Amino acid sequence: DHDLPPRIRDHQQLQLRHRVARILSRLLSAAMAAASFLLSPRVTLPLRRGSRLLVSCSATSSSSSSDAAGGVGFQGRVGFQGRVGFLGLGIMGAPMASNLMKAGCDITVWNRTKSKCDPLLSLGAKFESSPARVASSCDVTFAMLADPESAFEVACGANGAAEGMAAGKGYVDVSTVDDATSKLIGKRITSTGASFLE
Repeated sequence: DHDLPPRIRDHQQLQLRHRVARILSRLLSAAMAAASFLLSPRVTLPLRRGSRLLVSCSATSSSSSSDAAGGVGFQGRVGFQGRVGFLGLGIMGAPMASNLMKAGCDITVWNRTKSKCDPLLSLGAKFESSPARVASSCDVTFAMLADPESAFEVACGANGAAEGMAAGKGYVDVSTVDDATSKLIGKRITSTGASFLE
């Protein structure tokens, strides 16, 4: 890559950013549909233990001035109208939370490094001081953390999200975790009466 002229290298990086943004937009749309489905009192499914439920939906991205700057536009509104918590505002979490805000969601955020919340707070997001407080103030809480240890600590540790969960709430973990960690988190979250989606 270092042998390429800067113009070509910049173009390739821009294309990669757009591809990643489109994937994030689709993931966000699917996650919101899943959150709506997860909390719908009308739906009961006779799933066998160990079964997986696949939810599919589509998102549209728009071409806008943000595209020129390497960002991504998000069109439309999501059907879910509850309060949404977002834990973890790193390289993937921040754009996902931002797109939720653009789609009209009421967002409350938390991050281990509080300064990473500042861009979203300037757009109108609310801040809570712990994952437990985010979960207790929101209907659905998303977690986007970088590794299994962080995901477990944020969900199940002291002041973790599980402390704020209850029946009628949902926890959607889109963190990078292994199967065993996901099962531990799911067991702890569902022990509160809340729903869990990984």
